[in-house]
Amino acid sequence: MKLREKAKKARVLPEYFLCEMDSISDTCLTLSTLLYSRGLGQDKVYQLVSDVIRVVDSTCFCNLSYVNHSLESLGWPSRILDETSFELIKEILFSVFEYQVEVVTVH
Repeated sequence: MKLREKAKKARVLPEYFLCEMDSISDTCLTLSTLLYSRGLGQDKVYQLVSDVIRVVDSTCFCNLSYVNHSLESLGWPSRILDETSFELIKEILFSVFEYQVEVVTVH
């Protein structure tokens, strides 16, 4: 949805949704800060999240190991994501894009 359409939609939403938007904003800021601290610039953060979305879109089930392996095949360093950054991305996918990310633990 285009930014203008989102802004128009936000004007008619109840206050609880606006609080949720602040929460997502905090989640995005936390993720960006975490990834910046690992040396990724803003353009790389955007590309990494886009690649994670592409990986998640390609499978029904995923875990951190699978996502990192898939990202590595796309040219990212090994284990680019840790548990925290993966959880933040899953929260963004669920809250903003309504993805249902089911994580499978493999022993």
